[in-house]
Amino acid sequence: MNGNQLNDTGNQNHSHRLTVVIVRHGERLDYAHRAAGKNWCEVNPDRPWDPPLTENGLAMATQVGCALQQDVLPSLGLGPISAVYTSPFLRCRSTAAGIIQGVSSGKSDNEASKSNRELKVRVEMGLSEIINEDWYRSWSLKGTDGTWGYKTKEIPRIDPVRDGMDPRALGPVEELLDWRKSNSNDHRALDEMMDYGYNSQTSLGGRYAFAGDPPKLESACMRRDRISSTINVLCNGTTENTDNEKHETIVLVSHGGIVSEFYANLTGNDSKNHGVAKYCSFSIYQNDIGNCKTAMGNGEANTNWTPLVVNRILWDDVQKLDSNEAK
Repeated sequence: MNGNQLNDTGNQNHSHRLTVVIVRHGERLDYAHRAAGKNWCEVNPDRPWDPPLTENGLAMATQVGCALQQDVLPSLGLGPISAVYTSPFLRCRSTAAGIIQGVSSGKSDNEASKSNRELKVRVEMGLSEIINEDWYRSWSLKGTDGTWGYKTKEIPRIDPVRDGMDPRALGPVEELLDWRKSNSNDHRALDEMMDYGYNSQTSLGGRYAFAGDPPKLESACMRRDRISSTINVLCNGTTENTDNEKHETIVLVSHGGIVSEFYANLTGNDSKNHGVAKYCSFSIYQNDIGNCKTAMGNGEANTNWTPLVVNRILWDDVQKLDSNEAK
């Protein structure tokens, strides 16, 4: 097992109420296809922006859930996972489902049955991928294979007509991220684990599309504000009307760049200090009772959150299919 080691604070008896585990999704299929000389986007025109996990990616997510349940959280004296929230992208929803399955695998049959009933995958829009030009380039241009910022130098400025852009990129991104429309027989097991009665409490923070001059895209400042708002909404909603002695743990599943942004937001450090978030890497942050608010993109450090684990992975080998693109 490697990755950053647990901080010394993990051995202390904390009086904090809320713990947040932030996980990057598992190995994605379009990158695996690209490494094999194939192009997932070309053979999957229905949803080229939404690749699934590989079988290895699903296994990784399950292993993380099991490790959190059996080893990591108990070693830190932290409570069991009470809720799992995720980006609407398929690779993140599948990772969240795998984590729940891993949590259940570490329990008795009765406990696992109860856990499966209680823990469902809840979609939060605020955990979405970065909606910028590099993201649109990764799937909406002819010939793209999922590469982040596809042909930035060769095509410095995109013209929808000249470059044959997928017309769906010109519509509201909310339509692309409507996960309820992506359900199919291929993902029936995942569908059964989704919390259809839950409505996202967070948003993207803007209405984005690759239409207009300039296009309506998410800036770095908008992204920082979105992350601040998301953590505030989820944490304040989680801790409301709870017993001061209760230690609650929630899981957030998102994308590499967003995971690093959470680190910067919760610690006040530069996101580069987090390091590249590999597949299914995770960080754990703990909050003082009643002080869940974070800096709202103004650069002020927030001292209410304590990082217990930063960018840890469970595997010794370097994940070759993960090209260090934090997505």
